[in-house]
Amino acid sequence: MSVTASDVAALEREPLPHAVTLAGAAGVMRPTVAATLAQRYAATVLAGGRPPSLHPASAAVSPAASPTVSGTSGASASPPDLTPSPPVSVTTSGDASKWPATSANVVVEATRSATYGLQVVAAQSTGAQRTLATATLRELAALDAAQTPRLTTTPPTVLGYDLPYAVTTPAAARRLAGHVLTGLRAAYGSELPTLETVSDQPFLDLAEWLGRVEVLVRRWGGTLVPFPGMSG
Repeated sequence: MSVTASDVAALEREPLPHAVTLAGAAGVMRPTVAATLAQRYAATVLAGGRPPSLHPASAAVSPAASPTVSGTSGASASPPDLTPSPPVSVTTSGDASKWPATSANVVVEATRSATYGLQVVAAQSTGAQRTLATATLRELAALDAAQTPRLTTTPPTVLGYDLPYAVTTPAAARRLAGHVLTGLRAAYGSELPTLETVSDQPFLDLAEWLGRVEVLVRRWGGTLVPFPGMSG
């Protein structure tokens, strides 16, 4: 009996509807459990499945599960809109109070730094790579929109971020995308230890967000890791 991609997706998806229950794991186990859920989330998407939101109050499917463009083929896309997003007015919500202020700032700042890097990637890319960069920017914008309500303070405005090297060719742009996205995975992962002592909201948030970033890492040719944020 052959095993299809849909079989794999269904298998990887199995624990995801139980994320709220798994958030009740003992404190010392919670970082590993969250990273495991992130890996299963990413594997579900990459096998062609549609993962559930890890938040029971939301019936919407994560943008990471929507069709994305392969980085290996395709026609040239329209130039992406590189206009900086307008400042977001932050209103503290009930959910925000459950996130440690420092952790929320780290996550949001990492997402915005990655967005800047992918804007550079898009500007220096053509064809299918530009299309993939545009899709990646949309996903980063969706992550930013989900994360901003978790803030209790407004981060300082940053006009730009340092790049690790000059990016003037599509090849350099592709390398930058990999660098930026693995850095984003690591930045989110740096907050996994805080899950030992926080409420369920940050646990569910970080597990899903790490999974979504793991999908982006793979879309750009990166290596999947067994415990995203912990092992790479």
